[in-house]
Amino acid sequence: MRGPFKYITLLAVGLVFVFASFKFAPKAKADFDANNLISDGAFVDINAMDAGAIQRFLQNKNSYLKDFSENGRTAAQIIYDAAHGKYDAAGTYNGIVINESTGTVNPEVILVTLQKEQSLITKTTRDDNALRKAMGYACPDSGSCNPSYSGFSKQVENGAWQLRYNYERAQGRGFDGYQVGDNMCFDDWNGEHCVTIANRATASLYRYTPHVYNGNYNFWNLYNSWFIQRDFYAELVSQSAYPTLNRGDSASLTVSFKNTGTQTWNKTGTNMVKLALDRYWAGHTAWQGSGWISENRIAYLNETSVVPGNNGSFTFNIHCPSDMSFGEHRFYVRLVVDGVEWFDNPNTNGAVWWKIFVPGPSASYVGQSSNVTMLPGDTANMWVSFRNTGIIWRQGSPNPTRLAVDKYRNEATIKRFYDSSWISPDRIAPLPSETVANGNTARFDFKVKAPNDIGPGSYRFDVRLVQDGLAWLEADSAAAWWRITLPAPSAELTEQSGYPTLSRGDTADLYVKFKNTTGAAWKSSGTAAVRLAVDKNWAQRTAWQGAGWLSENRITAAQEGDVAPWTTGTFRFKIHVPDDMPSGQHRFFVRLVMDGYSWFESDSAAVWWNINVR
Repeated sequence: MRGPFKYITLLAVGLVFVFASFKFAPKAKADFDANNLISDGAFVDINAMDAGAIQRFLQNKNSYLKDFSENGRTAAQIIYDAAHGKYDAAGTYNGIVINESTGTVNPEVILVTLQKEQSLITKTTRDDNALRKAMGYACPDSGSCNPSYSGFSKQVENGAWQLRYNYERAQGRGFDGYQVGDNMCFDDWNGEHCVTIANRATASLYRYTPHVYNGNYNFWNLYNSWFIQRDFYAELVSQSAYPTLNRGDSASLTVSFKNTGTQTWNKTGTNMVKLALDRYWAGHTAWQGSGWISENRIAYLNETSVVPGNNGSFTFNIHCPSDMSFGEHRFYVRLVVDGVEWFDNPNTNGAVWWKIFVPGPSASYVGQSSNVTMLPGDTANMWVSFRNTGIIWRQGSPNPTRLAVDKYRNEATIKRFYDSSWISPDRIAPLPSETVANGNTARFDFKVKAPNDIGPGSYRFDVRLVQDGLAWLEADSAAAWWRITLPAPSAELTEQSGYPTLSRGDTADLYVKFKNTTGAAWKSSGTAAVRLAVDKNWAQRTAWQGAGWLSENRITAAQEGDVAPWTTGTFRFKIHVPDDMPSGQHRFFVRLVMDGYSWFESDSAAVWWNINVR
């Protein structure tokens, strides 16, 4: 007796299926019908292959199983014995008797199941995991495999038994589900598919693998590829390389197929074989090139005729339209005999595709200038280099390549650093030469100017290449950015004149020296000019204003003019003692300021004098 039976979902295998060089009991060709996967007679034809035929099949496929044995039996013998109800392939459950008198299923069915479950027929090297669960028996979708049924012999024998059991219970056995005539729906990777079960063999296969795609479609595909003779059938022999085409370019492609059917292919007259657009992918295409027969019939045979066993070739042109999107495209073709049939399922029969790459504008980053520290009104020279890894860059029409404000970043902030040398507020610099070919490098030199109305802080300045009217270069390799720092002004007191003793009405010369620790030059005039001022924290104005002051609260600029970073500026000025100044000691506070930008907040940028008035 046997317990509950488990079923697995087939994982799709990306294999190219080809014919063996021989056929067993040729059958009529068929198109895929999810309701009728295989005839009942073929399903239980246990004598379709003897052990020798199975061994030759494995050798023809160069399968690892051709040299495999377990407990003194070859893989071919294990498969043959399972088909004939021996060992674990025999048993009785729910009144259904399976033994050597009944047998189980066609050895072809077992071979196909080994392939669809674990690709064991086309594996050329040992795969212990695949051998342990060869038929997917007791390996449910929802969990791991039952170790009691692990191993090639156990899998083949129990799997064959299960398929025959399913077959026997599918009609007139009183069981619910998987009966002939039942309408059943199955969830697949590409949605729900419903079938009406036409025969017992189809019911068995769906009960074993409850999916249409890819499970039972793959069973049908493999069985038809390996064991059914077709009038029009082909194997791909060779094809030209995948092309790279710029917009407007054309290319010549070639493809060759081996005639593995029973009918001769002709260039004219009857059985005229053409290369066509694959009907599963498109009815027409934008890739139509010169010399096509029509918008969906591409080319005639190069040869006058191709008999079974020989190769036929096709040569044709494709053309890349001027508006084709950039990137990778796929172009699918298939053989057809107009008025007779397509070289149809399985999908590898007479079908082939190309990847066509249409390069757009692209770049790789090479290098750039350093980050910038500047003050309002300052201008800085910057540069960035990119290598062209795509279509040609042009300085002028059509579609000029330019360095631009990166539209994917904070455009408003970036545009604040606009300099009058830019092309426009969002286009920074043109291509430095008339053209830049693929593989060559272009350096973009430009200026940025710090706005007058901006405060201290760190600002990100992002640029990106654009081919105007065509496309932004999207990859990060076509972009660059800088940190533009507008520093908080700072200084270090290095020297000051002594404290004066004065009478009413007297004038005195004072000075103070500060080292520039700001990181940018102090300007003596214009935007953000550095002044010695009456300290804002002490008074808005002062009675000590002397001759030469700039205003009542702005005293003087550095006598050196502009003061470079880490150099010292000297501020000399006069004070005057008012006639009504009380006698005694007074304090006079001053501080550096960048007018219109920021005070020097640190106490090291401030100083005071004790003034004794007699």
